[in-house]
Amino acid sequence: MKPVRRLTALFGFFSAGAVLLVFVIAAFSIRGALDQNQTTQTNLRLAQVDRSRLLRLQIDEETGVRGFVDTQITNFLEPYRAGLIAFDPTARSLATRLQRLGLDDAGVREESTINRQWLQSVAQPLIRLAAVDGIPLQVRGKTLVDQFRAVDTRLLLQLNLAADQTEAATSRFVTEMLIGALIVGLILALLLGWLSSSQQRLANEIELQRLAYLEEKRVADALQEAFLLKQLPDIAQAEFHAVYVPAGGEARVGGDWYDAFEVADGRILFSIGDVAGHGIEAAVIMSRVRQAMLTIGVDEPDPSIVLARANEILLMQDATIVTAICGVIDLAQGVIRLANAGHPPAIVRFADAELEKFGATGPPLGAMDNPKYGVSSVLVSPGSMFALFTDGLIEYGRDWDMGQQLVEQALTSLSPDAADPAAALMERVLQGAAPLDDVAVLTISFRETSQDGEHAQASEAARARPIVGRTFRALLASAPPLTAG
Repeated sequence: MKPVRRLTALFGFFSAGAVLLVFVIAAFSIRGALDQNQTTQTNLRLAQVDRSRLLRLQIDEETGVRGFVDTQITNFLEPYRAGLIAFDPTARSLATRLQRLGLDDAGVREESTINRQWLQSVAQPLIRLAAVDGIPLQVRGKTLVDQFRAVDTRLLLQLNLAADQTEAATSRFVTEMLIGALIVGLILALLLGWLSSSQQRLANEIELQRLAYLEEKRVADALQEAFLLKQLPDIAQAEFHAVYVPAGGEARVGGDWYDAFEVADGRILFSIGDVAGHGIEAAVIMSRVRQAMLTIGVDEPDPSIVLARANEILLMQDATIVTAICGVIDLAQGVIRLANAGHPPAIVRFADAELEKFGATGPPLGAMDNPKYGVSSVLVSPGSMFALFTDGLIEYGRDWDMGQQLVEQALTSLSPDAADPAAALMERVLQGAAPLDDVAVLTISFRETSQDGEHAQASEAARARPIVGRTFRALLASAPPLTAG
């Protein structure tokens, strides 16, 4: 019996050792899988940074060339020259990271090809030709940039999918190892305690993240409630309507805004804009830019100067990119002046339902030092309506051109008797679907009312001479000059 007992004891000892070894191996395997997951996720985040920078470089190059063509100021070419230096190294870095991750780098090669085509067939000819016959080249350039954006979207989806798959594979591996260890288990209690403690730590972290999200959402709700303009100007000559809808799936706060305030000397200062990103940080930047534009616009009647000074404030804060439109309605003169910083152009709908885009586009706020913004002017036309909106309205589920066409179709078919044109425009474009990005819409409708004084004369002039083919690219010769105050 003693040999049997000794054999049984020895077998039990080796069995216990084998079980312990299995659990040790399982523990180290899980730790290795978690470390590998963290390394992969880090590389994926770095690849996302390179991808985003590559898109930014292409946009900076295009913005610089377009700014030079529009203004003939060589300073606009600085982003273009910087892009020439940084684009290829960034593309190589992104391709290397994708290869290390086992992902296809064909998208990077395609973006590099598009960039070379853009440089050779658009940028270089535009710089040589300046503004002479540059429209076909700019159309070609926009097509190539749209192709670049499409490839960038595929790269973004590819990296997001890889991150999800890595996370799922790691989770599946951990689960399978735990189940295997439990099946072996004569020493279940010892390792189960360790595993339970690790699981509890993970659960605690998840709970803390959940509570942090709930707190951020609570703060976001309060911020959005505070930031949204409660009351628009109530004047006899015009009706203001606005609507804001946050991006689906985000905390209810973002970087889009609209504003309209009655300031000194019978002027109405209005603006609309979009801060890159979402969340509390974007909302805080949005609040600062709005406040800066309002503070400057109280005493400054030139919207281009308002944008330029807001750009200086944004650069001092080292904040993100902001697109915006700033405009001033001079009720005494019957004139609207508008400046654009990289934002989708405003659209004017005349009383006969014809449409015209209003205002040339300058660089976004925060993109460069000492930018120059042009001012477009137009006489107030009774029965007309101005529509301003953020890019979430035209980018929802479609490309930019298609979104712009849908907005124009909606404006054309919009009833002039609509109680809330802003809400009606958004409903016609989104058709009840939740937007993928924040959307803000501001409309200004000029009433068909009897007027007297200078405003009546300006309105009669607008009806008698419909602003040179109804285009708004240059200052009107008939528009009154800007005055201080």
